[in-house]
Amino acid sequence: MLQDKIAEIITSLKKVREEEGLSYQRIVDLVEENGDHVSLSTVKRVFEDGSEGYGWQYENTLKPISAAVFGFYSPAVPATAEEADGLKAVIDYKSERIADLEAQLARCEESYRRRLDFVKRQIDLKDARIDRLHGIIERTIDALLPEPGGGALNVHAARTETVGGLDLPAEVPDR
Repeated sequence: MLQDKIAEIITSLKKVREEEGLSYQRIVDLVEENGDHVSLSTVKRVFEDGSEGYGWQYENTLKPISAAVFGFYSPAVPATAEEADGLKAVIDYKSERIADLEAQLARCEESYRRRLDFVKRQIDLKDARIDRLHGIIERTIDALLPEPGGGALNVHAARTETVGGLDLPAEVPDR
């Protein structure tokens, strides 16, 4: 999909280069005048036969070359039909790229929501376990503490319950 748009951009670049009689070196110079850099060998590879299917990266290579060849930085000169087609291809590419990035963002957000929900459920489970263990600890302490005004520790609680293989004091009523 995006590769088709890139191929369309390259085809338009080739037509405009031929129409305008731009040399490879002139394209490199125009790119540098715009504050970017693309090597002469890269420019030659972009314009060679069959380069439409090479899998070029738009941002690093084609964007600066397109800006130079299509004259993005000199709007006072009217665009030719080929330049207009090239600019349309660039806009179409960017539109599709935006749509792809929006879809990717939506997938990331959904993944984040699912992970966040999972973590929240894990926290709830851990909180419930902590509450249960806290209750067991309180019952154990209550069973071991002497009665108010009473004697020694009650190390032999009358009622016990088995939790995790351990015999622990059962629920002790409030005193």
